Amino acid sequence: MKKLIILAVLIFGGYKLYSVGAFEHLPFLKKPGAFDADGKAMVRLFVGPGCEAPCAEIEALLQNRKIDYALVDIATPEGAKYGVRRYPLIQVGNDSAAGDKFAIIGALAKNLGPEVLSRSERLAMQNHFDDNGRAMVVMYGTEWCAFCKKQRAYLNSHNIPFIELDPEKSAAAQTAYTILQGNGYPLTYVGYQRFDGYKEGEIKDAVAAIR
Repeated sequence: MKKLIILAVLIFGGYKLYSVGAFEHLPFLKKPGAFDADGKAMVRLFVGPGCEAPCAEIEALLQNRKIDYALVDIATPEGAKYGVRRYPLIQVGNDSAAGDKFAIIGALAKNLGPEVLSRSERLAMQNHFDDNGRAMVVMYGTEWCAFCKKQRAYLNSHNIPFIELDPEKSAAAQTAYTILQGNGYPLTYVGYQRFDGYKEGEIKDAVAAIR
């Protein structure tokens, strides 16, 4: 029993030291993600073979918004160490997003701030936050959409508060949905974070992260 108590104390003590960054100089204990030497979120763009057009599109997006980034080619020995298989992929802070333009924009805004958004994007996403700036769950959906019904049921069953906007009933919702280039229902946002189609654990995890 005494040994178990000592072990528990050592584990707790080690966790507390890790949580305050005492071991961050050890490479195998560093937190994953894209951060600079000061711990500030940075951006990596992963590209690879056969990705000329889609990768160029995301690179242009970053350049047009004046976002500094590190270009990583996964076909090189240096790039291969990240273990990335899907591209183009953006890694920013602890978040990553692949393929979808607005998923990438959301990850950038979440970590770098709304300054990376266009004026119309900021207007469209302002309803994804409450008056105190806290991220909310917003679902764009319709009455006839079967997967919207399923998404509603999931959110309610997990006691996740959400706001539903129907682009077919609200001009404002239609405008936001169009700006965000919605392509099907449901389209769900947790603040800046985007989820296309019916999702379960991904939304639950995103909500847990903001509570």
